[in-house]
Amino acid sequence: MSLTRAYHSPIRAAQFRETREAILSALLSLMESAATPDDISMDAIASEAGVQRRTIFRHFENKEELLRAFWPWLNSRIGASVKPMTPEDISGGPQRAFPLFETHEAAIRA
Repeated sequence: MSLTRAYHSPIRAAQFRETREAILSALLSLMESAATPDDISMDAIASEAGVQRRTIFRHFENKEELLRAFWPWLNSRIGASVKPMTPEDISGGPQRAFPLFETHEAAIRA
């Protein structure tokens, strides 16, 4: 009979969230400054985030997963509704979201 229990460190969890945020912020920064999306490598993201390349892969299995996580993160950061909850969200959502997208035009285009 094993009496092991799961270890949960609030400090480690906070560091995990901070690192994830740094990686996503680095991607946004690079999207806003890169000539083309193809210019954005995992090495460039790691450098911009101040982490090792392998750290990115601890948070995201591959670049596709990173991009899948990026769009909801960006939408929540700029206040764009991803999932309309009311009829007003459906009709008025684009009118509220598009000006928010303009502040991050390069990332949205990427």
